[in-house]
Amino acid sequence: MVEYRKDKVKIFLNELEEVKKIETEKDLQKYFEGLAITLFNQIDILAGKDRYSLAEIEFYYQNAIFKDGQYKDTYARTKTAGSLFWHLSGIDICFESNEKEGYFGGILIRSIVKEDGSLITGPMCCSDELLNSCVQSSSIEKPSIIPILVDKETELNIEPLSTIRQGIEADKDGWKFCFYTKRDSWKNYKGNYYSARPDKR
Repeated sequence: MVEYRKDKVKIFLNELEEVKKIETEKDLQKYFEGLAITLFNQIDILAGKDRYSLAEIEFYYQNAIFKDGQYKDTYARTKTAGSLFWHLSGIDICFESNEKEGYFGGILIRSIVKEDGSLITGPMCCSDELLNSCVQSSSIEKPSIIPILVDKETELNIEPLSTIRQGIEADKDGWKFCFYTKRDSWKNYKGNYYSARPDKR
């Protein structure tokens, strides 16, 4: 039996650097899919004492090749690859980004699953959940820390599904930059219908 090596976050951070080499939109779609496979199968988010797996993510990126006309919804930022970036729409896992040099973007966290199986949907709800988990674990002796990416304890074999991003006009041209995992619980979020559920876009 092959041992599961726990260095996946480090490898993933290196993969985030590869975005600079992408020159066509077709290659960008394939590249995003590869990152989604890694995130769903090998990476968790640790927030305080709680561990979360990703269930739905959206990709945003802009540079000299991929102009503002299609990616105008990408928030500008200057961040290192793998940094978390809070903005008006939620939390991104960043690509290597430099606003002044004109390349930036990230992976928006849209839905997560807690270790107890509960599904948290919507980017702002995910942001609240992750930050509150850090705050709840804090004390005077141990201040709160931000959420961090960690290796999954057991590697999975999930084949992600893809669809258009929520509310992004450019995606009507056929881009599928939202990736999600198949589950029966998309329709339930705290007893309410998840209006942005990815399997209905």
